[in-house]
Amino acid sequence: MKTLTFLAGLLLAGGAHAAEINLANSPDPAGLAMTRDLNVCALPTWPGAALARGAEGKTTVAVQVDGDGRVTASRVDVSSGHEDLDQAALAGIAKCRFHALAAAAATPGAWRQTQFVWYLPAPPEKPTAELIAAVRAAADGGAAAAQMELGWWYQSGRLGSIDLALAEQWYRRAADSGDAAAQIRLADFYMKAEPWRPDEALDWLRRAAQAGSAEAQTRLAWIYDTGAGTARDDDEALYWITQAAASGKPEFQARLGKRLLQRADNDADRARGVEWLERAAAQDHALARLFLAGSYERGIGVQRDEPRAAALYRAALGQTDGRAEFELAGMVEEGRGVPADPAAAAQLFRQAMEASYPPAFARYARMLETGSGVARDESKAIDLYLQAADMGDCEAMRSLGRLYRQRDNATKQAYEWIGRAIFCSGRRGTNLSS
Repeated sequence: MKTLTFLAGLLLAGGAHAAEINLANSPDPAGLAMTRDLNVCALPTWPGAALARGAEGKTTVAVQVDGDGRVTASRVDVSSGHEDLDQAALAGIAKCRFHALAAAAATPGAWRQTQFVWYLPAPPEKPTAELIAAVRAAADGGAAAAQMELGWWYQSGRLGSIDLALAEQWYRRAADSGDAAAQIRLADFYMKAEPWRPDEALDWLRRAAQAGSAEAQTRLAWIYDTGAGTARDDDEALYWITQAAASGKPEFQARLGKRLLQRADNDADRARGVEWLERAAAQDHALARLFLAGSYERGIGVQRDEPRAAALYRAALGQTDGRAEFELAGMVEEGRGVPADPAAAAQLFRQAMEASYPPAFARYARMLETGSGVARDESKAIDLYLQAADMGDCEAMRSLGRLYRQRDNATKQAYEWIGRAIFCSGRRGTNLSS
């Protein structure tokens, strides 16, 4: 039986709840396949009434799935003791698609169990009377840090109840003193307000940015880039991220470098992007190395240099959520810039899969399908293609369509996946080392 542990915790600023998932391992192939399916399923919605009364417990459910991985039946085998939690567990698992289980199980229609463990963390402790008195005294004396702390206590309910009016009052006093961190905090408060107040947020961010706060500058760049609360303005976004990069911080230099590399109609900007990435990479910034490697691999903004690209990818291994492993694996598999070594490439793809990087599942599945670097195993390949497809990988969807077309009595599945691949590709662009 698989165990899913859901942790619901109140987000202090918003009163919403979150969930985390922890999956137990299983020794049988079908159990492992079910675990992979559950790992990409959406988390169930925690009932508001259950949260309000602090309900906890364990719900053991069983499901049956058809040959397409759809849940055809479900039941509660062991109740949590709370009807709403049990129904939420059933509603959540009914939305899952068990592609991997359907491919791996000899009898996919058999009943299989999983368990939802619902529990709430202990609420944060209320500050002591002595601490409250000290912070209030410092805040009344004009200390911006103390004023922000009081604002957060009122915003998060640390003093017993949430009071957004008092939170704003204390944030505003700190921001009025010219403290950049307080101005950013107040801007965040306005961006999350209901109704949100983007004009006021922009005003305070601009004050902090003009005073030299790189954090405010990069937030302004994001707002103008996305159009969150204002009209999109590419020139403004580029201006503010350039100001942030001038602070010397590698994370802002990396963002600017990547942005300039993506300006496909401007060779001069792409060359400038490489220069900014070189600065950030010299400070051991892993994402800068990843983006810089992509520019050398493809010859974007700089002369193509595949050995240099491979070296940069290698320097970023273990630091980019599987992306450096994936890109280097492709070069190693094909012998670009490094000697071809399919077995080593397979190992790198597995490392990227351990970091849950979706494209790696499809590439490793292709190696299993063709027997390149690993023993050929088409059933495992389909299992991994299905998992990658459920994670949104377009190439995996195309591969599933191709493989199902080669099978008897699988025309329906083939065209289902071909259609999904066409839709997937139509709504996605191509990003440098994304």
